[in-house]
Amino acid sequence: GRGIGGLSEGGYGAINIGLHHPREFKVIESWSGYAEAADISSIFGHERSLLEANTPLDTLAHAASILRNRHVYIWFYSGTDDKFRFQNEAFARALTHADVPHRFFLVRGGHNWALWRGNAARSYLVASEHLA
Repeated sequence: GRGIGGLSEGGYGAINIGLHHPREFKVIESWSGYAEAADISSIFGHERSLLEANTPLDTLAHAASILRNRHVYIWFYSGTDDKFRFQNEAFARALTHADVPHRFFLVRGGHNWALWRGNAARSYLVASEHLA
Protein backbone atom coordinates (compact mmCIF):
# COMPACT_ATOMS: atom_id res chain seq x y z
CA GLY A 1 0.00 0.00 0.00
CA ARG A 2 2.68 2.57 -0.85
CA GLY A 3 2.35 5.53 -3.12
CA ILE A 4 4.90 8.02 -4.38
CA GLY A 5 4.26 11.37 -5.95
CA GLY A 6 5.64 14.82 -6.45
CA LEU A 7 5.36 18.01 -8.39
CA SER A 8 7.68 19.37 -11.05
CA GLU A 9 11.13 17.88 -10.44
CA GLY A 10 9.58 15.80 -7.66
CA GLY A 11 7.11 14.42 -10.19
CA TYR A 12 10.00 13.37 -12.40
CA GLY A 13 11.63 11.82 -9.32
CA ALA A 14 8.48 9.93 -8.36
CA ILE A 15 8.18 8.39 -11.82
CA ASN A 16 11.91 7.67 -12.02
CA ILE A 17 12.02 6.03 -8.58
CA GLY A 18 8.78 4.16 -9.27
CA LEU A 19 10.15 2.68 -12.49
CA HIS A 20 13.42 1.72 -10.81
CA HIS A 21 11.48 0.05 -7.97
CA PRO A 22 8.27 -1.21 -9.61
CA ARG A 23 7.49 -3.63 -6.77
CA GLU A 24 7.51 -0.92 -4.09
CA PHE A 25 4.59 1.31 -5.05
CA LYS A 26 0.96 0.76 -5.91
CA VAL A 27 0.40 4.35 -7.08
CA ILE A 28 2.81 6.72 -8.82
CA GLU A 29 1.75 10.33 -9.27
CA SER A 30 3.42 13.20 -11.08
CA TRP A 31 2.08 16.72 -11.05
CA SER A 32 3.72 18.58 -13.93
CA GLY A 33 6.78 16.37 -13.85
CA TYR A 34 8.79 15.30 -16.84
CA ALA A 35 9.94 12.08 -18.49
CA GLU A 36 13.47 12.85 -19.69
CA ALA A 37 16.38 13.30 -17.28
CA ALA A 38 17.69 16.86 -17.31
CA ASP A 39 21.35 17.05 -18.31
CA ILE A 40 22.52 18.70 -15.08
CA SER A 41 26.25 18.26 -14.54
CA SER A 42 26.05 18.22 -10.72
CA ILE A 43 23.61 15.30 -10.85
CA PHE A 44 24.51 13.20 -13.88
CA GLY A 45 27.88 14.69 -14.87
CA HIS A 46 26.78 14.83 -18.51
CA GLU A 47 27.14 11.02 -18.58
CA ARG A 48 24.95 9.72 -21.39
CA SER A 49 24.55 6.31 -19.69
CA LEU A 50 23.31 7.91 -16.45
CA LEU A 51 20.91 10.15 -18.34
CA GLU A 52 19.45 7.18 -20.21
CA ALA A 53 19.24 5.09 -17.02
CA ASN A 54 17.25 7.88 -15.37
CA THR A 55 14.95 8.80 -18.25
CA PRO A 56 11.51 7.24 -17.71
CA LEU A 57 10.85 7.22 -21.45
CA ASP A 58 13.90 4.95 -21.80
CA THR A 59 13.42 2.78 -18.68
CA LEU A 60 9.70 2.06 -18.94
CA ALA A 61 10.23 -1.01 -21.11
CA HIS A 62 12.26 -2.69 -18.34
CA ALA A 63 9.58 -2.12 -15.69
CA ALA A 64 6.40 -2.46 -17.75
CA SER A 65 5.67 -6.14 -17.16
CA ILE A 66 6.10 -5.79 -13.39
CA LEU A 67 3.94 -2.65 -13.34
CA ARG A 68 1.22 -4.50 -15.28
CA ASN A 69 1.38 -7.65 -13.17
CA ARG A 70 1.27 -5.70 -9.91
CA HIS A 71 -1.50 -3.38 -11.16
CA VAL A 72 0.53 -0.27 -10.42
CA TYR A 73 -1.42 2.84 -11.36
CA ILE A 74 0.35 5.89 -12.77
CA TRP A 75 -1.58 9.17 -12.52
CA PHE A 76 -0.11 12.34 -13.95
CA TYR A 77 -0.99 15.60 -15.56
CA SER A 78 0.48 18.67 -17.16
CA GLY A 79 -0.64 22.20 -17.86
CA THR A 80 -1.55 23.08 -21.43
CA ASP A 81 1.13 25.80 -21.34
CA ASP A 82 3.74 23.75 -19.45
CA LYS A 83 7.10 23.32 -21.18
CA PHE A 84 7.05 19.63 -20.09
CA ARG A 85 3.66 18.95 -21.67
CA PHE A 86 5.11 17.18 -24.70
CA GLN A 87 7.32 14.90 -22.59
CA ASN A 88 4.26 13.93 -20.55
CA GLU A 89 2.24 13.26 -23.68
CA ALA A 90 5.04 11.05 -25.00
CA PHE A 91 5.19 9.18 -21.69
CA ALA A 92 1.41 8.67 -21.79
CA ARG A 93 1.70 7.19 -25.29
CA ALA A 94 4.51 4.90 -24.09
CA LEU A 95 2.40 3.73 -21.13
CA THR A 96 -0.53 3.03 -23.46
CA HIS A 97 1.75 1.11 -25.83
CA ALA A 98 3.13 -0.90 -22.87
CA ASP A 99 -0.42 -1.50 -21.55
CA VAL A 100 0.46 -0.04 -18.13
CA PRO A 101 -2.56 1.26 -16.18
CA HIS A 102 -2.49 5.04 -16.10
CA ARG A 103 -4.40 8.27 -16.42
CA PHE A 104 -2.89 11.33 -18.04
CA PHE A 105 -4.71 14.57 -18.58
CA LEU A 106 -4.10 18.20 -19.43
CA VAL A 107 -5.22 21.08 -17.27
CA ARG A 108 -5.55 24.61 -18.58
CA GLY A 109 -2.59 26.58 -17.29
CA GLY A 110 1.15 26.49 -16.89
CA HIS A 111 3.72 25.17 -14.46
CA ASN A 112 2.63 26.79 -11.21
CA TRP A 113 1.02 26.50 -7.79
CA ALA A 114 -2.43 27.47 -9.02
CA LEU A 115 -2.47 24.37 -11.18
CA TRP A 116 -1.12 22.08 -8.43
CA ARG A 117 -3.40 23.41 -5.68
CA GLY A 118 -6.37 23.04 -7.99
CA ASN A 119 -5.67 19.33 -8.49
CA ALA A 120 -4.39 18.33 -5.06
CA ALA A 121 -7.72 16.96 -3.83
CA ARG A 122 -8.08 14.85 -7.00
CA SER A 123 -4.63 13.37 -6.49
CA TYR A 124 -5.44 12.35 -2.90
CA LEU A 125 -8.69 10.70 -4.02
CA VAL A 126 -6.90 8.78 -6.78
CA ALA A 127 -4.24 7.60 -4.34
CA SER A 128 -6.81 6.50 -1.76
CA GLU A 129 -8.82 4.61 -4.39
CA HIS A 130 -5.79 2.70 -5.66
CA LEU A 131 -4.19 2.08 -2.28
CA ALA A 132 -7.38 0.66 -0.73
